[in-house]
Amino acid sequence: MDHLVIGTKNKGKLKEFKKLLSPIIREISYIDDYSNIPVIEEKGKSFEENALIKARTVAAYTNKPTIADDSGDIVGIVCVH
Repeated sequence: MDHLVIGTKNKGKLKEFKKLLSPIIREISYIDDYSNIPVIEEKGKSFEENALIKARTVAAYTNKPTIADDSGDIVGIVCVH
């Protein structure tokens, strides 16, 4: 995969994702790199549902593979393309 979008505005999470993924993905961007992505309302009933809402929204606006998370003590990660 050449390009992946990280569905987060959290710069700490972005740094962690980049550290993990940069050896296998050439270009990594995130929500703030795109001015057309609206505020995403996380109305899911679980971390996984909220991660899916974010990933689907960001992928729809960027037309690129996207992962997102929603975390407390648990992290849900999904990939949408």
